[in-house]
Amino acid sequence: MTLNPIQRVRFCVRYLLMLIALPCVYMGGVCLALLWHEHEANANFAELHLPRMSAPTAQTRLLVFAPHPDDETLGCAGLIQQTLAAGGRVKVVILTNGDGFRTAVECDTHKMRVGPADFLQFAAHRQQESLTALSKLGLSANNVLFLGYPDQGLEKLWLDFWTPERLYTSPYTRANRVPYSKALYPNAPYCGIKLLKAIEQIMRDFQPNLIAVTDPQEDHPDHRAASYFVSLALEELRRQPSTVNWADRVLLVHYLVHRGDWPQPQGIALTFPLIPPRGMLHLGTQWMSLPLTVVQERRKLEGIEAYHSQTMMMARFLTSFARRTELFGVLPNETLPQLEGRTRLASGGNGGHWWQETTPVFLDAVGDNLLRTLEGGADLRAVCACRRGETLCLDLEFCQPVSARYRYVLQLRAFDEDGHSAATALRLRLPVTNQALPEGGWVRVDGRHLTVVLPWRLLEQETGNRQVANISFGVKAYLSRVLIDQSGMCLLSVKPANKNDHALTMLRGG
Repeated sequence: MTLNPIQRVRFCVRYLLMLIALPCVYMGGVCLALLWHEHEANANFAELHLPRMSAPTAQTRLLVFAPHPDDETLGCAGLIQQTLAAGGRVKVVILTNGDGFRTAVECDTHKMRVGPADFLQFAAHRQQESLTALSKLGLSANNVLFLGYPDQGLEKLWLDFWTPERLYTSPYTRANRVPYSKALYPNAPYCGIKLLKAIEQIMRDFQPNLIAVTDPQEDHPDHRAASYFVSLALEELRRQPSTVNWADRVLLVHYLVHRGDWPQPQGIALTFPLIPPRGMLHLGTQWMSLPLTVVQERRKLEGIEAYHSQTMMMARFLTSFARRTELFGVLPNETLPQLEGRTRLASGGNGGHWWQETTPVFLDAVGDNLLRTLEGGADLRAVCACRRGETLCLDLEFCQPVSARYRYVLQLRAFDEDGHSAATALRLRLPVTNQALPEGGWVRVDGRHLTVVLPWRLLEQETGNRQVANISFGVKAYLSRVLIDQSGMCLLSVKPANKNDHALTMLRGG
């Protein structure tokens, strides 16, 4: 049968629409299947039996760090109540005032266009909500400290604004210093070193034996960065003779707030326990459960509901944290000895598979979203690290072979024993062939492994040629300009045992 011109055009259009629709239907089906799988897997862990966290005592001195107002209640309301009931002491430190939540500010002010003054007013509102919520848990206002650092900016301080010579400016409040009169340090500059020293001073003054902070593998950058700053501050205090006695005895625990669609089920479920997301069960974290009484659950829910500016936006998510247990994780402390010999990747020498002699210092969740499932060559699985001679060696292992389709970026920062570092972190785009780096290091690709060897002097340059005491590194992987996977910053402490023996002790960053 011969088609006339109009029929041919219609046939071509239908054929093209079918070609467009089939991939969309397939991708939509894969996405829904993955989401359903994650949802069911997380929900089915409801009967997971976790070790019970030791109950607080009268000797407990609990210091809680929260990236934003409400995080302390979501993660630690039960722990705070139990510590106070046992006769212990509690202090809560809120790093930012949550002044960068534009949608909430627009709803709060009933304006379509909001400016710096509106964000500042909203921050004051959130401060008061914190005081109200914590008072319901039995904590007085004089035990709540607000630092007033920039919302959505903590990780930027860690990576790009470390020194006071170049300050971070909040895109919301337009401030580059703490603009709040109720802050612990008003007018403090927005840079990483000042935030680190503020956290150190708070720890030094309070001398806690239990510290709680958000998990370093959270999705929210402020939550990840809060963990970096607290871990580094504690490590520095453990180095100082005047504070080492109590700092060495501190237990650092992590609580979780933002991780995919966790927790499940969403909404108020007072009879359910709070359990880890499926992808974070086998990453080396020692998860612990803190049982709450019915009264403590109810007070926690009342504390959450006191955050009206947040519950009007996401009440179903926030009330999901009112459960019969709270969840805390302890990250492992691993010591990586210095390996013998020199690394000679340029000539294919014995440095090629050094990582086979070590255990990973960092494990990353895999296949936990659609993009990572489909693009396994950019889904980070594990990182090994060591010092070998005068080099730093990192091995990045992915779920599938490393490919030129992806762009791999290593973020690296070194600190001296006082926390001094370069203004911005070192960023290296890693080639996917065996070749030298401009900085004098080497890259080697071997299937799923991307091995990076960097000269130690590169780290010393980061610290102004002072002795390197701590190192942090993170990995990002892109497909074109789309971010597929991003690790948190893994924090390592460099501890020489004697003149000829060095070790890297992991503080763990996610």
